Amino acid sequence: MTDPARRRAAHRQAGRPLRRFHDAPPAHQAQDAAVNVVASTAAGLDEHIAEAGDRPDHPELRASLFEGYGRTQTEAEERALAAFAAADAAGALAYGARHGDTFVTTRGRATVERLTREGRR
Repeated sequence: MTDPARRRAAHRQAGRPLRRFHDAPPAHQAQDAAVNVVASTAAGLDEHIAEAGDRPDHPELRASLFEGYGRTQTEAEERALAAFAAADAAGALAYGARHGDTFVTTRGRATVERLTREGRR
């Protein structure tokens, strides 16, 4: 999926079930539907994972995701996302080193570098 318009459309589409999931009360059917969409999307993720590594270099994809979601993140959500990204980077670095997986190690390093560039220490 290298066409920029298709990538933005896919991110916009992904934002819609995320919004329904977050807005639904606990154990609501919208959460079940969102979980099913996410699961089916994740099933095809391996095919696109290498390409997705360039997402931080494409702010239009982030904008498309939140266009589908219906709003931007709050400051607290932004801080939480940075914390989750840092935790994921630490896990990727540990896993990559332990298993000799240079792709995962490189992804972890790239996340640390991005967070540092953004001033998130």
